[in-house]
Amino acid sequence: MTNPYAAPTDDEAPPSSVAGPELPPFYPVGTTKLWVMALATSGLYLIFWFERQWRYIQAHSGQPMMPFRRGVSPS
Repeated sequence: MTNPYAAPTDDEAPPSSVAGPELPPFYPVGTTKLWVMALATSGLYLIFWFERQWRYIQAHSGQPMMPFRRGVSPS
């Protein structure tokens, strides 16, 4: 009988995902929601959406960026 409370031995592999689930590559928003929110907020939602896209890109690449500035001026 094995002891369930015993410390792991060296031959056991560590868990594959220690840091948690991976983020999706972009901020997930449905196409319909994007258009409805853009029309309902007179385009202000698009600034928020662009900022979130850049924040997700920053999280994936690890490079320093200014997501808010890029959200306001995406070019």
